[in-house]
Amino acid sequence: MQAYMKEKIECVIVVLIVVISQALQAQDAQFYQAYASPLTLNPAMSGLIDGNYRLSGIYRDQWRSLVDKPFSTFSLTGDSRFALKSKERNSKDYVGVGIAFTSDKVGLISYSTNQLGLSAAFHKSLDQRLNQYLSFGIQAAVNQRNINYENLNFQDEFNGIDGYTDASGEILPANNFGFVDFSMGLHYRITPFKGFDVFAGGSLYHIGSPRITFFRNTSTTVGVFEINENLFRKIQVHGGFSLATASNWTIIPRAVYVKQGPHQQLMIGSNFKRELANQESSSFIIGGGIRMVNDLDALSVESAILSLGLDLSGKLIGFSYEFGVKGIQNGFRNQGIFELSFTYTGEYENDNFFCPKF
Repeated sequence: MQAYMKEKIECVIVVLIVVISQALQAQDAQFYQAYASPLTLNPAMSGLIDGNYRLSGIYRDQWRSLVDKPFSTFSLTGDSRFALKSKERNSKDYVGVGIAFTSDKVGLISYSTNQLGLSAAFHKSLDQRLNQYLSFGIQAAVNQRNINYENLNFQDEFNGIDGYTDASGEILPANNFGFVDFSMGLHYRITPFKGFDVFAGGSLYHIGSPRITFFRNTSTTVGVFEINENLFRKIQVHGGFSLATASNWTIIPRAVYVKQGPHQQLMIGSNFKRELANQESSSFIIGGGIRMVNDLDALSVESAILSLGLDLSGKLIGFSYEFGVKGIQNGFRNQGIFELSFTYTGEYENDNFFCPKF
C-alpha cells in the first residue's frame, strides 16, 4: 500500500512540475519600454542609431508586493553601425551589428532564463532626400533555463515534528538545459517632411520553435518521461511616428503587438517630448499608455502605464510604472510593475537621424 501511495505521489509531483514549467515557458518576457531594449524587439534595429554606437539596459520588477520573490527581468544590449563605401556612387547604405544579454527570473523556484544573442542588420537607403530606409536583420542566440529545487518541499522531507529537514526520495529531472535559437526582422522608416518621422517594423522570434523541456529521458519509479514541448514562435509588430510642433513639443505615439502561441498582447501609448531651454539636444519626456492582453478570446485592458524620461544629448534615463486595473490585482495596493532603463548613444547625431527609443 505504501509503495502504491508513493507511486501516486510521484505521479502528482511529476504532473505539477510539467504544468509549472510549461506554463512559465509559454511566453517571453516583455517590456513596456520596448525601444529601450531594441535587439529583443527586432533584430533589424541593430545599428539603427542616431549616432555611431549605443548601449542600452533595462530592468523590470513585477508584483513585488504580492509575492515573496518578485518576477524580475534584465536586458543589456550594445550595437554599432558601419557605413558601406562605394566608388560608383555616394552610398548611404550601412550595416549594424549588436549583442544582447537577457535574464529573466520567476518567483520562489527561481525559474530563470538566460540568453546571449548576436545580431546583424543591413540598412538600405531607398531615398536620401526623404531619409527613407528599409532594414533587414537576423539574430542567433544561445539560451539556458534553470529551476532551483532547493526551494521545493516534498511530503517525505517532513520530519514529523517541526520542519522539512529529511532527505527526499523524489526523482526529479535535471534542473537545467540549453538550446540554440534564431530570429529575424524587418524595419522601415521615412521622413516625409522635416519634423515628421514614421517608423514601423515586424519580427519573428524562435523561428525553429526549439524544444523546451526539463524532461529528457527522465527515469522514475513510474516510468521514463520524455516530453516533446516546443517554444511558441513569437510575432511582434510595432510602429509609430514622431511629430515636432511649433511649441518645442514632439508627439511620439507608438504601438507594439505581440502574438506567441495562444497569447496576445497589445501596448499602445504616446510620449510627449519637450526641449529643455538653453540645453542643446536635451529634452524632458512624459508619457502614458495601456497594456491589453487576450482574456476569454478577446483583448482587454490589463494595466495603465505612466512613463517619465530625461534625454541629455544622447544619454537617456527612463522610468515607467504600470497600475493593474483588473483581476487578482484589484484586491491589493501598490501591486504594480516598474521598469528602469538607460540608453547611451555615442557620437550623437540628433539633427541628422531619427531613431525610436524609450
